[in-house]
Amino acid sequence: MAILRRTLTTSRASVIVVTTALTASLAIDLVAKEGGVDAGATSHSRTATAAAPHRPNIVLITTDDQRTDDLRWMPRTRALLGRRGVTFPRMLSPHPVCCPARAEILTGQYGQNNGVLSNGGRWGGYKRLDVDHTLATWLSAAGYRTAFAGKHLNLYRARAGRDPGWTRFNPLLGAIYRYTSFTALNDGHRQTGRYLTDYLSHKTSRYVRRFAPADKPFFIWTSYVAPHSSRHPCGRGGTKRCSAPPIPARRHRLLHPHAVPPSFRSPAFNERNVSDKHPELRDNPRLPRSRVRRLHLARIRSLASVDEAVAALIRTLRRTGELSNTVVLFTSDNGYQMGEHRLLTKNQPFESSLHVPLLVRGPGIPHGDVSRQPVTMVDLAPTILELARAEADLVVDGQSLVPLLRAPRTARHQGDTQLIQAGPRPRRGPRWFFRGVRTARYTYAHYDGNGFRELYDRRRDPAQLRNVARSPAYRAVVAELERRTRRLKTCTGQDCNVRFGPVPRPG
Repeated sequence: MAILRRTLTTSRASVIVVTTALTASLAIDLVAKEGGVDAGATSHSRTATAAAPHRPNIVLITTDDQRTDDLRWMPRTRALLGRRGVTFPRMLSPHPVCCPARAEILTGQYGQNNGVLSNGGRWGGYKRLDVDHTLATWLSAAGYRTAFAGKHLNLYRARAGRDPGWTRFNPLLGAIYRYTSFTALNDGHRQTGRYLTDYLSHKTSRYVRRFAPADKPFFIWTSYVAPHSSRHPCGRGGTKRCSAPPIPARRHRLLHPHAVPPSFRSPAFNERNVSDKHPELRDNPRLPRSRVRRLHLARIRSLASVDEAVAALIRTLRRTGELSNTVVLFTSDNGYQMGEHRLLTKNQPFESSLHVPLLVRGPGIPHGDVSRQPVTMVDLAPTILELARAEADLVVDGQSLVPLLRAPRTARHQGDTQLIQAGPRPRRGPRWFFRGVRTARYTYAHYDGNGFRELYDRRRDPAQLRNVARSPAYRAVVAELERRTRRLKTCTGQDCNVRFGPVPRPG
């Protein structure tokens, strides 16, 4: 592939080297391999070998706090995206909380490079994002029409106006976790609606219908709130905001009455002995199963309307003749602990926090295939850029997934070790909560505040019950993973994708 490098001056750094590995033939090949239209498409649908432009449309769908096993209750999404595309069961959110994950999507960079370390405070929220250098500006410069609707980075305010690069811009305002009585800033005009997921679904279909007649390709990011907990006014005079389970659409409030949380089957649920966990976890009480079950029901019921929204999107793409030339990606910003290790939260170095779904369908992408390569949130931006034949004006840390989309079973990702980290909680602690790495076998975390370490050998202990960081048998393992952490926590660009080789064996 041809490598284009040039030097630019930006507001964040005096000199930035741009590296974009793209070829026109690859994007053309992805479209040309489709060879036809979906079953049930209208006679107006394009064929990939004839009228389709060389660059595909791209639609990104994200949910909030969705676990990978929540897909079980989204049959339309699995049928229309999973069976019609490639599934990535080892997709990770390496910084598993709202703002940092969204910043990774927009920049293709880890937090140490894009500056967004948490949801608020000194190191987090919308104010830390450099909106002049994101996917939106890069795709707009490449000729794409762009649209955003839904949850933006926390603490976005109306006075910030439209972020650069977005043709249509419709972020949520104020209490962004309200499923009803919400407010959105629709191209500068405040709007309200009855049910948030249905509103965002309607806007997405409207963007497709508006963009389809033109010759230019389009990029749409729909950022759903489900299945995140809802927030509502509480306290005297409603001056506080209290957390509550997500609110399903009225039509879904009785769905799945007998559903059992998958976490109930995990040995980590209400873990008996948490004395070897981080000190903040040791005093956590065991969670009532009834509480976890109620939350689980609310979560999967709230996802039912997202499942319908995916079907509505595919239907609109088909009716406008754009389906055969559109790449659709579905993922979540982070996972969620549903009682594992006595937690109902995220931002932890545990599998339930780190793993998120990723389904991709589109021209040239095989149907019903699986790639078992470990991939991460920072890989989404390079993937979208390569599909669009667009350039970034900063150094991205991720790797394009296009080779994996073309050959899911044979292509390989470069790195064998993924950086995992969590920034400060608002008004608490140092700049970083923990930083560490995840390999095919191990999960390692080093907490900045007190130097505490966690190491889990997931081959022997998949539920992450036993912290072996202090075990003499794992001394060499800890030393090697600490070395990798030191290298990756300051990495930029392709230095973040290193093949270190085997980790020493325990003992």
